[in-house]
Amino acid sequence: MKAQLFIVLIALSGVLGYSIQWEYTNGTATYNDPGSYSNIGNYDPNNLPPARVSSSGGLDGTSTLWLFGGSTSLLGSSALYSDLWKWNGTWFWMAGSPDPNVAGTYGNKGTPAASNNPGARRDSFGIPTATGDAFYLFGGNALDVTGTYGNANDLWVFRSGQWTWLTGNKNGTNAGIYGNMGTAAAANSPGSRAGHTGVRDSTGNVWIFGGYGSASGTSSGYLNDLWMFNVGTTQWTWMAGSNTAGQVSDGTFPAARQGSTMAIDSKNNLFLYGGFGVLGTSTGYLSDLWRISATNGAALLKGTTTQSASPRWGTKGLPEFANTPGGRLQHVAGVDADDVFWVYGGQRNVQGSAVLNDFWRFSGNWTWMAGANETNNGGSYPTTFGIIGPSYAPPARYQLLGGFYNGGVNGSRFIITTGGAQPGTLNDLWRSLVIPDPPSSTVASSVSSSSTTGSSSTDSTTSSQPSGTTPSSTSRSGSRTVPSGSVTTQDTSSDASFLVASLVLSAFGLML
Repeated sequence: MKAQLFIVLIALSGVLGYSIQWEYTNGTATYNDPGSYSNIGNYDPNNLPPARVSSSGGLDGTSTLWLFGGSTSLLGSSALYSDLWKWNGTWFWMAGSPDPNVAGTYGNKGTPAASNNPGARRDSFGIPTATGDAFYLFGGNALDVTGTYGNANDLWVFRSGQWTWLTGNKNGTNAGIYGNMGTAAAANSPGSRAGHTGVRDSTGNVWIFGGYGSASGTSSGYLNDLWMFNVGTTQWTWMAGSNTAGQVSDGTFPAARQGSTMAIDSKNNLFLYGGFGVLGTSTGYLSDLWRISATNGAALLKGTTTQSASPRWGTKGLPEFANTPGGRLQHVAGVDADDVFWVYGGQRNVQGSAVLNDFWRFSGNWTWMAGANETNNGGSYPTTFGIIGPSYAPPARYQLLGGFYNGGVNGSRFIITTGGAQPGTLNDLWRSLVIPDPPSSTVASSVSSSSTTGSSSTDSTTSSQPSGTTPSSTSRSGSRTVPSGSVTTQDTSSDASFLVASLVLSAFGLML
């Protein structure tokens, strides 16, 4: 019997070996902060992007986060940005005007120029190269060369301090030119769109999926086409999906959608989750998780293609078959160094009326790892940067940036910044930290003392709002000052350790 109990303890500890806590790293605890354009072309502690939603960007291979454009408005075309930033401990304002609503200056296709700049935009897709020497930008709700607002299909690269217009059109809304599936061609081009997602693969090529916009000919609406741009040949290839808008899922490929997120693992498998789009015979919030492989095609890993689902959080730190993040859009996702897929935040209703700050892990089943099991949670800020503890959490948000950097699960960091909720837009920056559970001897001691009475315990999770300060119209004292010294970590027990003890006791009772 002791051997059986020991086996159960070890098995559960392997699943629940750590918890997630957040470090508030930069930015303000303030909605709609104007930011500071202090020093273009340099890292400067006074640089800070204005609060915004619907930016594009991601992480390069040097753990640097890149950010382009976005809007200070939760909806619509007001106050669109065309600025480019990167973060690696301090914000670097790289290019673009501090003024909003700048029209595009295209120059000659394929020719870099100091005067070139993409038009201000939101809901585009952008990604840096792995080496951090360049940044690619495609489409979005943009201001074209005439200053007209609409869906775009222009592809740009920023390298050596200059923008180059590579493919697509500089004005108007344009249909896609698909050519033959799987065959690259100089004439190929995705149609104008916004709300698409994408990744960079291990060879540096850029992939985009879906969005809302133009397919082939006059077809328009929600899209499910998958494209790959070869950065060496500068040609597009239509890889999968349909060249007609509004496609339902037949169970072998994702339905048309916008506002989904895509991530890629070390084997170049693409993972796609959620969004808003075609759901059976209607439209709705999607909760399906897909893996798309060049060799094995697409596979539905979890969720349904015919109906939306509400979140089912279960117990924090414990994977369960019934758990689901639920239908959501405009969240962020990433794959850690152990090829595990994660999802953070997003919204369940339009206009930010049901916004989330929950953090999920998928490894066959979903596990709710951090954040609140409720919508519109205000989070909690420490008094200064660099403080880590279980009581601190980012406020709920959608239309944000985020992703993983650094090594395996005990070294991975998930970084998030910008985004919005019903009160307005944000420019704070947070990083996750993996906190190992207490040593197994602590858990075993709890089991031993409880088992003498034959009792068992059950961990319960409440949905109360964290204590602390919610972003308001007043900046928190010290929130714009970069702190010195080492990071402070609170010494606390994680919820997961208590879950291990509870479940071992339950198993022990059954064996008796």
